[in-house]
Amino acid sequence: MLLCASAPVLADTPGNCMYEQILGHWTFRMGQGGNTNQVDCAGEVHPKEEFKVELREPDLAVDAQGKKGFWTMIYNQGFEVVISGKKFFAFSYYETHGNDTTSFCHRTFNGWYHNEDGSNWGCYVGEKSQQAINVQRDAPSAGSAAQEDAGVWKSEADMVARINKKQSLWQAVDYPEFQGRPLFEMRRMAGGKKGTKWPMKMQTKKFSFEERSHRL
Repeated sequence: MLLCASAPVLADTPGNCMYEQILGHWTFRMGQGGNTNQVDCAGEVHPKEEFKVELREPDLAVDAQGKKGFWTMIYNQGFEVVISGKKFFAFSYYETHGNDTTSFCHRTFNGWYHNEDGSNWGCYVGEKSQQAINVQRDAPSAGSAAQEDAGVWKSEADMVARINKKQSLWQAVDYPEFQGRPLFEMRRMAGGKKGTKWPMKMQTKKFSFEERSHRL
């Protein structure tokens, strides 16, 4: 999935955050802007300003001044917000211990922001006002992945109807012609489980809440 015309395809992470866990009031702590799309967000983000935004159903974003934009999930691993002339993207925060991954869906790793025209890049970190339920799961093994691919595609006409009834900004579409097709075929049509690697440097050190609060 593309973030903008020049952005590459995102790669999978072990994170697992659901739509309902991302909804709510967020504070984006933004570092220095004015960079190119090669900005290095791997280290600490030194906040220069805060941007507050509420993410509402189904995909509405509203900032503190009442300006409206939209937001979207990037699979179950991150989310993008487009509002007030800017785009924000970050992966949801997670920690892995052994085979278990715990997702902290009220926090993000260091992410990237830029103007809608692709200029003025910078780094930011997001924090939700209310703690989301942590999601813990075993890291998928080759066997579990094979079992997942062994299923078949099922039509979701009822879900599509509910989505379209709830909002009119966009139209969800069902594809009954794929009913009963093997999941491994559907994955191949979608481009597989993983895309190419994100070329920009991502945060590698995991900062605790205390460390982040101290820096502010």
